Amino acid sequence: MTEYEITVDALSAQFKRLTSGVTFDRLLNPHDTFSGMMALRKYSVERYEVTTESEAFACYRVPEEEAFELVATSLIDADIFDLCQHIVRANIMLGEPLAIGLRTFAISVLEGRYRRPTPPHRVGDKDFLLHLVLFQLVSDAIINHDMKLTRNDASPAVSACDAVSDAVSNCGFDYSFAQIKALCVSSRKKSIRSAVKMFLYLEHGDDAVFLGKAFKPSVSKEEAESELRKYRASAT
Repeated sequence: MTEYEITVDALSAQFKRLTSGVTFDRLLNPHDTFSGMMALRKYSVERYEVTTESEAFACYRVPEEEAFELVATSLIDADIFDLCQHIVRANIMLGEPLAIGLRTFAISVLEGRYRRPTPPHRVGDKDFLLHLVLFQLVSDAIINHDMKLTRNDASPAVSACDAVSDAVSNCGFDYSFAQIKALCVSSRKKSIRSAVKMFLYLEHGDDAVFLGKAFKPSVSKEEAESELRKYRASAT
């Protein structure tokens, strides 16, 4: 195998690890929206795995006080409403406990007192979690495999963007070199990059790394939270 093929295999394994089980849930669940991901963080929602005889399922713990706040937010945010429904459905199906606030939410929905709010014309980025993973793979290719970020169209296809495209394609995700490159450098994707950087900063502080480089935004964490809220309001 060539050095490039070894790198692609390593990135494929990393992608599978990051997108397996409870961590990712195959992009089908409401917590994978931008708003849902921020809610998991803000309201201390903990995902855990319940294993049956044949399969593992994701369930959720929400502290009592935060559960009431989460439900209150769900009445004005369609993504959070979907997240609450997902948590309730998952825990009831597996017989796992629910915080009182979420039990109240379930009863209120069944009785017709709580209804999903109308989402705004512009909604949050539905692939936010996938973008986080892709940017992490690009950083991995640059830092651990000594690759350049990207290339021009005439150069050999051995950049970090090439390797990530090939790696995720091996795992059944159709992301071309041009799409990965656009995520990393296109002016049209600047808002996505900014949101991911703010998220990484809030999660990792001074240890945050983006596109292979350490960074520290010249904003406070409160300002970073504000930037993320603006992104959600404007993302298509």
